[in-house]
Amino acid sequence: MIYKLKQDITTIYFTLKPDKKSTFVNTLPNQAIILCGGLGTRLRPLTKTTPKPMVLIEDRPFLEHQINYLKTFGITNIVLATGYLHEKIEKHFGQQVQYSREEKKLGTAGALKNAEKLLNENFLVCNGDTFFKLNYQKFLQFHQTKNSACTLALKTVNNTQSAGFVQISPEQKIINFAEKNPQLQKGLISAGIYVMQKTILKLIPENQECSLEYEIFPKLLNQMYGFVDSGFFIDIGTFNNYHKFKKEFTSIFYD
Repeated sequence: MIYKLKQDITTIYFTLKPDKKSTFVNTLPNQAIILCGGLGTRLRPLTKTTPKPMVLIEDRPFLEHQINYLKTFGITNIVLATGYLHEKIEKHFGQQVQYSREEKKLGTAGALKNAEKLLNENFLVCNGDTFFKLNYQKFLQFHQTKNSACTLALKTVNNTQSAGFVQISPEQKIINFAEKNPQLQKGLISAGIYVMQKTILKLIPENQECSLEYEIFPKLLNQMYGFVDSGFFIDIGTFNNYHKFKKEFTSIFYD
């Protein structure tokens, strides 16, 4: 999903003190939480009985391909934040992963807060309906080098007319989440993949719907960094993109 910032938000800035426990110790994070609780309304009727992350690509669920790609970078500790039709996801993956189930809609930030007890001091966040052919090793190393509270994976696009975009400083600090641009021009968008320190969860209320993109990230401007990668990116949340990913699957993964 590509998120744009609401104009009516009131932004209050927070400064997070570096957490000594959350520094890297000769290794990169190996944990990812994947947000899988959405209703997938744009893919109805396909998602009427199947959670969006479980739609089939080459006879396997999209989510399985996503997890397998993470594992090629040593990211093997997987937490699935489930909600809608959670039983379909849990039945397929069994005990291979951990689960954090939403009993009500919690939003992208609320889902992380709900899974707090399962999360390590540094962890990746991915969306269960997007794929980015990201070099996770370089992404995590960049985050480590910057000692960032949160690092966003960014993708350059040729058209910023349809979605909000991200502005970064020469040092790659995120300085603004901008509204969609009425003029056709290149820009950076968030790919919906983040690596963050667990201290950020202190900003998220418990058991309430809350958005990372609209309510938490604006409070952390100038404390977050953006890592730009040129890899293939797609959101499978529409039929056009879903069929495009199915058609190009082999070339995406094996070229």
